[in-house]
Amino acid sequence: MQKFISGSFPESYSTTKRRSISVSILVLSGTCSAVMAKEAPSVQVLDPLVVTATRSETRQFETPQAVQVISSKDIDKTVNVDLTDLLKKNAGVDVIQYPGMLSGIGLRGFRPEFSGISKRSLLLIDGRPAGATNLSMIQTGMVERVEVVKGPASALYGPSAMGGVINIIPKRSTGPITGKARAGYGYFDTRQFGFDIGGDLGPINFDYSGSYYDQDDNFSMGDGNRRPNTDFNTINNALRLGLPLGDHMNLEGFIDSYLGKDIATPGDIADGEREQSNLDLDRYSGHVRLDGKYDWGDFKFTLFRAEEASERRKITTLTIADQPFLPFKSFGSDINWWGAQAQASLPWWNNGQHKLMVGFDYEEVGQTSLSYKANGTRKAPFAADLERRGWGIFAQNDFNFDWFGGSTIFSVGARFDQIILETFKTPFKTDFTPSESSFEVFNPRMGFSHLFTPKLRVHGTIGRAFTPPEAGQFTGQNETVVGGRTQITQGNPNLQPESSIGWDIGLGWNDNKRSADLTYFETIVDDKIASVVASRPAAPAPIINSYVNADSSFANGLEFQVRQAITPVWSLFGDTTWFFERTEKIGGEQRNTHNVADMTAHVGVDFDQGPVSARVSGRYVGHRNDFDFIAPTRPIIEYPSFMTMDISASYRFYKGHTISAQASNLLDKYYYEKLGFPLAGRQLNLVYSFAF
Repeated sequence: MQKFISGSFPESYSTTKRRSISVSILVLSGTCSAVMAKEAPSVQVLDPLVVTATRSETRQFETPQAVQVISSKDIDKTVNVDLTDLLKKNAGVDVIQYPGMLSGIGLRGFRPEFSGISKRSLLLIDGRPAGATNLSMIQTGMVERVEVVKGPASALYGPSAMGGVINIIPKRSTGPITGKARAGYGYFDTRQFGFDIGGDLGPINFDYSGSYYDQDDNFSMGDGNRRPNTDFNTINNALRLGLPLGDHMNLEGFIDSYLGKDIATPGDIADGEREQSNLDLDRYSGHVRLDGKYDWGDFKFTLFRAEEASERRKITTLTIADQPFLPFKSFGSDINWWGAQAQASLPWWNNGQHKLMVGFDYEEVGQTSLSYKANGTRKAPFAADLERRGWGIFAQNDFNFDWFGGSTIFSVGARFDQIILETFKTPFKTDFTPSESSFEVFNPRMGFSHLFTPKLRVHGTIGRAFTPPEAGQFTGQNETVVGGRTQITQGNPNLQPESSIGWDIGLGWNDNKRSADLTYFETIVDDKIASVVASRPAAPAPIINSYVNADSSFANGLEFQVRQAITPVWSLFGDTTWFFERTEKIGGEQRNTHNVADMTAHVGVDFDQGPVSARVSGRYVGHRNDFDFIAPTRPIIEYPSFMTMDISASYRFYKGHTISAQASNLLDKYYYEKLGFPLAGRQLNLVYSFAF
């Protein structure tokens, strides 16, 4: 058993060249102050309760981090097909997104990821693992709000919370039953239908959401050309049931599902129509939870289960020998999650002024991969069947003091995790030896929020986080032939998890007219896993490759978000992430971290008066770097910056009837989140809905 235990923060890290930030802070602070100085009518900007930053209900303005909340109003007004659209248009994340319902995001300078079970940004549904590696499989019909917490959070959540945590909070309806039915049609022969309902049904309260989305034609890109093989359809369902157990406890069940059949995936645009596939995607997740609130504190116990499955079929191919078998199944995968969570919050001392939270998490994740020859027979998959299982115990105490003429919340906590990685005997795969390895890791965190007045505060955090290696990097073995030479890639049982330390400090303002926050952050990663040549003997002996903790990365910058009520009907909002530096050191060579933009920004204006509601918004993405995978030498290139605009407007008429118009990419911009995979140009949709 390998051990990796650290109870303190690193005393030093590599000196990295900084750009001057003082001017930037002054400019943004001045802008914020100027906005706040304007007089506006009394329009309330809410300070909601949030749960993600502390794993318990806390006023957003009192959390140590700057929590970004995507509200139900934002969801309704954002033109989106899935969770990735919602996040990239509201939360300043970095994105990789392909036609064909495949996408992922990154936070705080970490590369966006769309696959793998060991990620660097953690996705939750109502506080438990979402059970999704591909964010396109998460739909927004059942979502009440999304909480985005940026910065290290492994002290509370364990693996993968290096860049931050995204928590999807589902709807919880009580009282008389209400609902909404909708139908819409738009560009590219797009049809959509949905139905939402919720409320009290006898002793039970419930919510149900179902939707169908069908883009039956190929989309047009911003240059006016059609992109072949880009049609798709999805079906989504979600159901929540709640049963009060007396005055203090509640039993709840939740399940959601995603079904995508014959999702067209076009391949790189450089290949034209020669490398096309269709994809079937299935996903479901669910949990059962018992929680209670008493005078002595509150508790929560959760059991969860999830599965994500995919199957890819080749429609066209550049491989001449395979063409007579078209179409054929080429790949399949199945990932399963299950686990349990238990936690309790205990107020103590001075009438419960301070709060202690303790908890336990257990999780198992298993992954199976299948590969097929063109004639339909099985062949060895690239990765072996594997499993990751682990448990963690955590504790955090929030102290509340009246210091320095204001209220101070000081939070300190830590978590201990044990992770076990195991690979199994895999059909047709004989080039590795199944094995098992484990490690332990300890992650502390501290944070504070000091309210000088009920409207003005300063806040900050520092913490350590980690993500475990993939099981194949730890214990696997693969053999390939490259250029006539055998290469063997072996796992390294002495690998440590990738670890990071991050800190931030910010200034926030909140009153009944506006909210704003300006935060400076740094993220340092010292143990990034790199592939290296362990042995290169003379031919024909094989080359031996392995993995080591050799690489590092650094990111620092500013995050700024603001909402301003101008009049009772007009309001402005915006957020930006501006990196001064986002670099990674790979094999001794330093370069910009790939697929992370130097700046992202989202700005817009809302209008709400009587039956009319509208939003106009723009999203800017700055320069990014990546490999050009089509060029023979795979040179690193810089993506151009781009800006897209959306507009949504609705009009309510006669007792719950509403007609809405939505336009995404209004200016018909030719753009991509990944080189070679341009996304849709201008798309218009009309939606009719009826609320009851």
